[in-house]
Parts: sequence; structure tokens; C-alpha cells
Amino acid sequence: MKTRRNILLVITASLFLLVTACPDISNFNDKGNKSRGLLSQNMIWGFASYNVKGVYDWDSSLTLEERVDRVIVDLKAAGAKWYRPNFIWIDIEPEIKRPDMTRDSITWSMISRYAYPENYSDWTAYPDFYRPDWDFYDLLVSRIISEGLNIWPVICNGDSKQLPLYNGHNIIPGSGDISKENYLALTKLHSAAVALRYHNDIQYYQAENELNCAGLQVWPWLARNGYEAWNDWDFQTNLLRTIADSIRNGDSDAVISTNIVALGAVCDWHSHIDDWTSGENQTILDIVGIDSYPNYVTGWPLDTHSVGGCVQEAYEHSNGKPVIVSETGYPTSPWWLYYTESRQKTYVKENMEDAWDNNAIGFFYYRLVTRESSSSGGFPQENYWGFIRKNNSYKPALATFRDKTLEHPLIK
Repeated sequence: MKTRRNILLVITASLFLLVTACPDISNFNDKGNKSRGLLSQNMIWGFASYNVKGVYDWDSSLTLEERVDRVIVDLKAAGAKWYRPNFIWIDIEPEIKRPDMTRDSITWSMISRYAYPENYSDWTAYPDFYRPDWDFYDLLVSRIISEGLNIWPVICNGDSKQLPLYNGHNIIPGSGDISKENYLALTKLHSAAVALRYHNDIQYYQAENELNCAGLQVWPWLARNGYEAWNDWDFQTNLLRTIADSIRNGDSDAVISTNIVALGAVCDWHSHIDDWTSGENQTILDIVGIDSYPNYVTGWPLDTHSVGGCVQEAYEHSNGKPVIVSETGYPTSPWWLYYTESRQKTYVKENMEDAWDNNAIGFFYYRLVTRESSSSGGFPQENYWGFIRKNNSYKPALATFRDKTLEHPLIK
């Protein structure tokens, strides 16, 4: 089984390498179209994260509060003003109580109850959902905001591990337990409640995650479950619209993005941007995010211009929506894939410059801190994106990131 999995990983990685890079395009002229939600001309420099609870996992003595505070210290050391974590759905709603919800059945009183469960006491008899748990994200948001930083959370990521349980397993859209409509209803309730609870502290939200590649994340990437649903373009679009509309229902001033994997023809990224920013869908998104990992499979030759090229390509299809780099990264190990700290530093310097030069409104590096150990299996480089070594010292790229944030504080 392990051999077959490794072969699958190699095939997938090879495909990724062949199609992921965007052309080197320079001298892009600003179209002058800005999102209704851009509050200033400040360049957004920050870090994307997956599971904040697991950061600095080499130090088991840290409490959740200490992990959050340490993230803040390291964000400031890198000159970052923004943090883009996943608000993991199962952390807030561990289990689904009523799987047969429809979007029409969601009422404002349900959203309010979900958003502020501390205001209600009769949870045992309540039929629609169990009491949500906001404790960790309350901590994260309050600490980030109190330190003068900004947070841009990812809402309703369909990664199976992030979804609530029903009948003993993570929910699957389009399954016997949870129809596509049921899933849309559950996301409507959850996303509206997130935006309502944090409307005083958060304005920018990312709806879903890499939805244009959701089908590949079922197979061969094995991150989602529900092949038919995640390969259904109409379902993807309805889901994106449902999450975006629901966030705005919770906070009418919310600014909505999603991230598109810039993965050549395989993930059909141009068509997704076109479709999700035009016609009847033109109001779904305020900002288009792109994820670009041109050195995902090997550290050499070093690609320092594809990210900027992807930004320009995204602008060519975004119908005037501004573009942000939602994710990019360069690992520092394993050495036998030609990854080094020196090359990471160069990658960061050149791609931050190239993204800014091609009029990206922001740049999120993935991730500030990673496991720094190959023990977790899968692609070993996934454990080495970060700028922090296990001895808690900084890799050279952190200072480079900070220098670039100071060099380009404003959108070009």
C-alpha cells in the first residue's frame, strides 16, 4: 500500500511540476480597478497558515495561548501586518446535529444563536445544532487585533479533516447522509455566524480554499471526500456564492476573496476566474487570490518570476477585480531535492518584488512556521516551508521578507 501511495505521490508531483509555472511577464500596467473593500493603498504583506493550534509542535510544553503569542512575536519580527489562518470548522462545530437542513430553513435567529451561544442556556433540547465552541478563535482574534495586526481567515475549507462529524465520520457533500443542498445550508449557517461574531474585528474573509482544484483534492491528492460533488462546477459556484453571501449577511461590510490554484490547464484556473468574476457571478468576489508554487517539486532551477506572471494572468481574467498572492512558498529541505535556506531567501526576495511589480495588492507566504521534520510522511518538503528552525532561530528568509515589507509599504 505504501509503495502504491509513493508512486501516486511521484506521479502527482511530476504533473504539478509540468503545469504549475506561469510565464515570466513584466511591465504590467495597473488597470486602476480597485475593490470596493480596499480600505487603503497599503500593501498587504502576511503569512498564510493551516492549523494554528499545531504551530511550534516541536515544543509540547506550550499552551494554546503561548502558541498564539509566539506567532504574534514572529509575525512582527518578519514585518508582517496580516495573518491568514484557517478557521477550522470542526473546531467550532465538532458534530452535526441536523443533517437535513436546507438553505431556506436557515433563519436569522439560528444564525444569531450559533454566533452567540453564550446567550442561550437551553442547549440540550435545541433541535438544530449543538452548542458551538468559539473559545480558541476568540483567543486568536482578540490577541491578533490587540497587537495591531490584521486577520484574514479562511472559512469553510472543504478539506475533509476540517469538516464536522456526522454518523462517526466527517461530512461528505453529495453523500447519503448529506446532500449537496444540505451541505450548502450548513455552510450558510456557519459562515454567516462567523462573520456576525467577529464583525467588529475582521473585515476580510476567504471563502473556501483552492476550490478550482477540489476534484483533484479528492483524487489523487486524497484531501477531500465526495468525488461527484467536488467535480461539479455548478456545485462549486453555488458553494462559493453561498459562503460569500452568508458572510455578507453576517457583516455587510465584509470583503470576500477566494484562492485559485494557478495550476495550468489541469485546474482550469483561467475559466474559474472568468466565471466567478463576471455575469451573474460578478458580485461573489471582491478580490481574486492565486496560489502559485513553481518550485513545489524541486528546489532547482530556482523560479523567481512565475508568481508575478500568475498575478498578471489573473488580472487578465478577473474583470477588474484586484489580485492578491494568497499562497506561495519555498521549502528549505530535503537537500536531495535541491532545497536550501539560501535559495529560499532568494525565492522570497525575488517573488515578493515580482508580485508587487505586477500590481498584486498583497502577498501571503505559506507558512511562517512548519514542522521542520520529515516524520509526518507525504511530500517531505511540506514540512519545511517555514522561516523558523526547531531551535527557534530564524532562517535568512525572515529578514529578507521584513526588508521587502519596508521597501514596498504601498500598493504600486
